Amino acid sequence: PPPLTALFEDIVGGGEANAALANAITFMAHSGQDATIIVSKNSGRYRVQGGCFEALWLLGSELARRLTVHFANAPSEGAEPFEITCSDELPLAPYFSLVDRHHACRRALHTTRADLEAKGTLFRATQKRLVVRFKDRNPASVDEL
Repeated sequence: PPPLTALFEDIVGGGEANAALANAITFMAHSGQDATIIVSKNSGRYRVQGGCFEALWLLGSELARRLTVHFANAPSEGAEPFEITCSDELPLAPYFSLVDRHHACRRALHTTRADLEAKGTLFRATQKRLVVRFKDRNPASVDEL
C-alpha cells in the first residue's frame, strides 16, 4: 500500500522525519472529535477508526478519494485490483436513535409553534375587544371577556 505520508503529503509534508510516522495519522475535526487512519504493513489494508460518524465520514471520504486517485495514476501490473470494502458491521443503532430523537424534537417544536400561534391569535382577539370596550362611552363589564 502507498504510505500515508505519500497520500497526505500536502498535510503531513515530506521528509525523512515523517517516515517513521507512516503507519498512523490522526486528524481532528472542527467539532473536536478525532479520527485515525492506521495502515497495516503486511496485509496492505487501511483501518479508519474514530469516536463519531462525522469525523469517520470526513476522513474515510478523503482517504477513499486519495486512494482512488493514487491507484488510477499508478500502473497495476500483476497486482490485485483496487477495491474499498468494510469488513465490520456499522453500528447504526446509535445513529438511528439520534435520527428518531431529532424527528421527535422537530415534531415537538412544530406542535409548540402551532400552540403559540393559536394562543397569540386568541390574545390579539382579546386585545381588540378590550380596546373597543375602553373606547366605548358606556362600557360593559369586562368579566365576560
